[in-house]
Amino acid sequence: MNTLTLIRTVSLAALCIALSSTSHAADRAAQAMASQGAVSVSNIGPSLKIGSTEKEVYKTVGQADAVLADGTLLFHKSFYIDHSAANGSLVVEFSGGKVSALRIVSPFEAAAMVSKARPSTDVTLVASIR
Repeated sequence: MNTLTLIRTVSLAALCIALSSTSHAADRAAQAMASQGAVSVSNIGPSLKIGSTEKEVYKTVGQADAVLADGTLLFHKSFYIDHSAANGSLVVEFSGGKVSALRIVSPFEAAAMVSKARPSTDVTLVASIR
């Protein structure tokens, strides 16, 4: 869990620095990424959009880094939101064989999605205060 905490802390720090250095008064995408850990987008580049097929997804962004149990694809490459400081991993959800949702998620959210997909263990972890 230390790695996840470190990733989250670094991601939030980077977003705070980016938010403070942007010249735009309201970078809503970066604010949403910082507060919610994800931003919905309508398309990735000119060719990948809501309604695209799985084949078009792979042709546009390559092989997925993780495929969740429900068929959701996760790409760890860094995706950037145009005119924003927000960036992260791409999540592609499907319904009826077509893309139903595209989201850019923080590294922490991406790690949480993958860890939730793994079967739970019977190990009980104990935390301490330092």
